[in-house]
Amino acid sequence: MEGKERLVEGGYIETSYTLPRLKAREVARKYFDRYPKEGYDTHIPSWHVTEDGQIFFKIRRLPTCN
Repeated sequence: MEGKERLVEGGYIETSYTLPRLKAREVARKYFDRYPKEGYDTHIPSWHVTEDGQIFFKIRRLPTCN
């Protein structure tokens, strides 16, 4: 699950990916399994299909579980 990770407004850690559709689903599922929404406020604030048909998406989460 390699992506570009950075700290953003509100103290969230944001990771961005550009992947083929099936791989994007797999990565997102693993991310939500590792950082559940209930504890880390994990969410996908934006995504889109690139010109070459891949999925670009960002996932945000809090750095620690609440």
